[in-house]
Amino acid sequence: MPYFKIDAPFCISVWNAEKSIGSLQWTLLWGEVPFLEKIWIDAPERRKGFGTQAMTYFESMLARAGHTCALVSTRADEDGQHFFRKLGYADCGALDMRKFTQQNAAEIFLFKTFENL
Repeated sequence: MPYFKIDAPFCISVWNAEKSIGSLQWTLLWGEVPFLEKIWIDAPERRKGFGTQAMTYFESMLARAGHTCALVSTRADEDGQHFFRKLGYADCGALDMRKFTQQNAAEIFLFKTFENL
């Protein structure tokens, strides 16, 4: 069973037993919309439910703080979009970053509103 530590105002570490296995980093866009910048679970620990449990913790923490939604993004050529959609996130736009970064794919943005958390 994982547990979570708030390491800084916008960073949560994910622990399994006595080992750190991942983290979530987020910010507030425009000072009000929670935006998950990164979720990372170490490769050997993936597909064991730790990411889903970390997102549940993150969303519950946001809801307790009075937020009603969260925004996330992922590259269009990565599997993260499927993970977030499985958790109830819906597409809300994309940004073609190929013209001004080394990124070779669009960035997909997804959102979720919190009801009954």
